[in-house]
Amino acid sequence: MATVSDKSHQEASEGRVMNTPEFREIELQIREEKLLRIKWDEKRRRSMEKQRYRAKMEQPRINYIPKGLSVDYKEEYSKYLMQEVSFEPRDNDDFTSLLRLLERWHKYLLHRF
Repeated sequence: MATVSDKSHQEASEGRVMNTPEFREIELQIREEKLLRIKWDEKRRRSMEKQRYRAKMEQPRINYIPKGLSVDYKEEYSKYLMQEVSFEPRDNDDFTSLLRLLERWHKYLLHRF
């Protein structure tokens, strides 16, 4: 059983150990590793959200068309083209480039069909 003097000696030695540069260095490494782990967990969570979103999206089902058969592309691709797409720009450049891309697609699809 520890006495009062043993406890005070233990607390004093813990204080001395905690003030050493080696202890502070190890403590800093642990903090950095924890921040990195949080960062990678957040990155993994965002990528899983994107993956779940893409899995829900409708995909075109045309793989191979034998010679002599015809396919109504408007019917096959209508669900794919009309589904809702979400986009969260990181900066204005992302937004303007996506806007230009959507305008080109719209112009192309109007002339195509």
